[in-house]
Amino acid sequence: MPRALGNSMRRTSIILVVLILAPACLGLVSGATPDDITIDGDLSDWDSDTLIDIDSNASVPFRMTWNESHLFFAWQETDWASTSEGADLFVYLNTTDGGSPLSKEWNLAQTLPFFADFAFVL
Repeated sequence: MPRALGNSMRRTSIILVVLILAPACLGLVSGATPDDITIDGDLSDWDSDTLIDIDSNASVPFRMTWNESHLFFAWQETDWASTSEGADLFVYLNTTDGGSPLSKEWNLAQTLPFFADFAFVL
């Protein structure tokens, strides 16, 4: 292989590696506040990527988003009259060091995968 071709391939390889690694090294990751929404019971202004999960028992979608000052939750199509089909919502938040790994005990205590500082139960 001619020396000029070898140097060219080496240079190209180095450039490709730098281009691939540069974003990680330069810290180009940035956060943004996804959405400003209107609290009116209509979820049409919620982006599709705000869907966190769907309850497998009752097909009840749970959504979350935020802006500069608020955290928003949406829980759609639950049956409040039912005692077993999606009628309870538990949201636990970990905001500081400390907290508890135990859930609110209502007939059954759960161990949370983190130490929660706040609980919202509906």
